[in-house]
Amino acid sequence: MNEKSLVNEVCDELGITQKELADKIGANSGTVKNWSSKNEVPLWAKKSIELLIENHHKDKFIDNFKEMLSFLQNEPRKLIM
Repeated sequence: MNEKSLVNEVCDELGITQKELADKIGANSGTVKNWSSKNEVPLWAKKSIELLIENHHKDKFIDNFKEMLSFLQNEPRKLIM
């Protein structure tokens, strides 16, 4: 069975390319491609990736919160009825 590399999983989750991932963590795109093919990512890069994912999840949470707040501000009667 062919497992996805950490790099590919992260890129899929964040909706970005390997080049964009490289730019975000300050690495060369060829280096990130190499990590992907070998499925070996250095510790510093793993930590950077963890922070990117955490930030992505927080951004999604904030977007959902803003959406709910907007709904509550614009449609309060729908909740009562």
